[in-house]
Amino acid sequence: MSGRRGHRLLLSMVALFGCVSATSCASFEPIPFTQELIDQHRLTDTDVRNLQYFVDNPIVLRREVRDANREVVRGRLVTREGRLVDEVMVEPLTPGVSLEAEIGVLEVSFERPTFLYFAPGRSGSMLTGQYCLATTVSHVSRDEVRIRFDGQLYDASEGYRTACLLVDARELNELERRRRILKGERIGGG
Repeated sequence: MSGRRGHRLLLSMVALFGCVSATSCASFEPIPFTQELIDQHRLTDTDVRNLQYFVDNPIVLRREVRDANREVVRGRLVTREGRLVDEVMVEPLTPGVSLEAEIGVLEVSFERPTFLYFAPGRSGSMLTGQYCLATTVSHVSRDEVRIRFDGQLYDASEGYRTACLLVDARELNELERRRRILKGERIGGG
């Protein structure tokens, strides 16, 4: 009987070690997704589309609705100051995927088929800085910004400017490890 118990204990310890090991392997090393990071790692459009993205701060989009039965598609209905409001929220560290990647703009989906635009800052004609939530509609006023989401215009919460993209540093390192750049060969071995 002690042989079986010892064997079960050994199997339990191996399973526990595997779980601990898997958990530590699954640790997340978030870093800001920036234009400099794209340049530094020489990421192609395909590389950028294949990364897993995360949002660093909450995104809250709201719009007033008149008919709750027909107008609320993906959000949740809340009452604010006596009015019905369709509210869409993306929590921090929600994973997203890039549906489209063009120079200076990413379409990131946190729930298909919807997406939000993210873009880096600009310094003259140069793209710089972290990719953050971009407005898709001109400012209504200094305090109000509208963002198109799922075919509707939403008011962005005050913190929309701080909602930026993160990627896992380990995923970038793995991408570089898999990528092999050939140096080339010259005649005569020189």
